[in-house]
Amino acid sequence: VVSPLTDPARYEEVPERIRLSLMLRHPLRQCSYAELLNPHGLDVDYFVSHFWGHPFKRTTASLRSFALQAHADMDLTDISRITFWVCLFALNQHRKKEEVGHSPEEGPFNRALEQARSGVVMVVDEDVRPFQRIWCLYEVHRARKLNQPFQLIDDFGTLASTQGRAHRGQQLQDVFKGLQEVRAHKAQASEERDRLKI
Repeated sequence: VVSPLTDPARYEEVPERIRLSLMLRHPLRQCSYAELLNPHGLDVDYFVSHFWGHPFKRTTASLRSFALQAHADMDLTDISRITFWVCLFALNQHRKKEEVGHSPEEGPFNRALEQARSGVVMVVDEDVRPFQRIWCLYEVHRARKLNQPFQLIDDFGTLASTQGRAHRGQQLQDVFKGLQEVRAHKAQASEERDRLKI
């Protein structure tokens, strides 16, 4: 849905009911979804590290739960004012290779990590898949180098919260085990050249 919505030549491929529900204007050029919604950009509150294979519905549920917890700390009365940087929406999916650049340090991931005002959140699931992905490990490494606050989140919000704790017993053990088994040389990437660059 993201690529057709952001491509003038393919915009009409998206069913009208979806276009109307999203209230999006017709793109003038191929762009990112974020550019389509906010042509002048927005300041980023949180950089989101996640595994692309994680169900989208659960990723958004995790971000919403986290936002409900975080908005009070940020002195915001409305959680919709929290801005998350998510690569799927922030990168121009029509020019992914060009956008990422020659090295990870040149790419938009690094800039977003530097500019995130409130830190980094990593969406985790029962399988702790982000710890097995090279881009996610790079993001954790950069967050640490940049002294960015870092939080693990799931469907119930931050793992540090007591909310949802009854459901988290096994997951917390899985996260702990996953952290013990992190090995960058074993981490996977969709593109082998990305894995080698990182």
